Amino acid sequence: MSSPSDAINALRGDMFRVLSGQALHAAADAPITTPSATDLPSLLVLVNAIAGSFGTHTPNTIDAVSGVGLHGIDSGHRVTAPAASDLASVRTLLNDLETQLQQHASSVPAHFSRQELSASYFEMSGSLAEVCAHANALTEQLNGHFLSALASGVAA
Repeated sequence: MSSPSDAINALRGDMFRVLSGQALHAAADAPITTPSATDLPSLLVLVNAIAGSFGTHTPNTIDAVSGVGLHGIDSGHRVTAPAASDLASVRTLLNDLETQLQQHASSVPAHFSRQELSASYFEMSGSLAEVCAHANALTEQLNGHFLSALASGVAA
C-alpha cells in the first residue's frame, strides 16, 4: 500500500502531465486501415498489420525539446511473436499482441492515465471465424487507443 506522500506525489505527477499536454497521447497515431479479416488470407494481412502498427506506436516517445511525439517513456511492451503465416501463428501473435496492448494501455508514465480496455480472453482453439472476429475487434480497440490524443498534437 502506498503512503499518503506517495499518493500526493502521484497526483503532482498527473497534474504535471496534464499541464504539459501529455494526456493519453500527445498526438494521434495513424489508425489501422487494413480491411477486416474474413478468411485466412485477409486475417494474415490484418494481424501482421496490427503487429506492425503496434510495433511503431509503443516506442514513439515525446521529444523533450520539441514536444513532438506520442508517449512518455514506455520501457517495454514489445511484441516478440514472429509474423503470422498460418492460423496457429496468428493465434500466437494475437495472444502476444493482447498481452502487450493491455500492459501498454495501462502504463503510466507512458500515458497520462491508465486506459482500461475490455478484457478479451482469446480462445486458442476458436474457429477461423472466431479468430477473424477477434482480430477485427482488436483492431477497433487499437484504433481507439491510437486516436486518443490532445487536440494540439504537441506535448510542450
